[in-house]
Amino acid sequence: MRPFLDWGVRLKIIEEIARGILYIHQDANINIIHRDLKAANILLDQNMVPKISDFGTARLFSGDHVVIATETIVGTWGYMSPEYAMGGKMSVKSDVYSFGVILLEILSGRRNNGNLVLLADSWRLWQSGNALKLLDETVSGPFPVQELLRCIQVGLLCVQDCPDDRPQMNSVLSMLSGESTALNEPKKPEVCTRICPIQAHISESHSVMGITITDLEGR
Repeated sequence: MRPFLDWGVRLKIIEEIARGILYIHQDANINIIHRDLKAANILLDQNMVPKISDFGTARLFSGDHVVIATETIVGTWGYMSPEYAMGGKMSVKSDVYSFGVILLEILSGRRNNGNLVLLADSWRLWQSGNALKLLDETVSGPFPVQELLRCIQVGLLCVQDCPDDRPQMNSVLSMLSGESTALNEPKKPEVCTRICPIQAHISESHSVMGITITDLEGR
């Protein structure tokens, strides 16, 4: 049985994950591309503060706008960016893509499994003006509608097919906090053209995000 998280807790988790990714990308002594960001690698302490774990596949980098090519693709399908999964090209924007998936999972309470239905559903609801239906039905009490819509828009921007269309993590934090008032309109992800509505409907009730709560000390 998974714990019910209200809107404020979910938003706090999303923002803290974003801060953690920004830290490993540019604020740590060594800059890191994680390569396997996913819900299972985000651990929550007893205060619901998330910690990024499992750096076993991480790659070090230096400088800005670094793109690393590799023939060894490691990670988890459903969280890997298209350019990495299909072309072996990784950058900080690969982690941004993974973050976008995690954000949409936290909002919806669903897992983006290998068939990527969650991304297709998120786009379909956004485009049709029904984005509020994406929110996990277990969220109780009132919540700021515009704040939720902004979060969904940020998530969709993070999972754009082209790395150049995805924001940097510092911009993501500004968007989430409302400091950045003008957000780009997300483009339709390529995955949405490969999933039929029937498949999306069938999968909707069978994919739920689990949450791991662990005793942790520091980052």
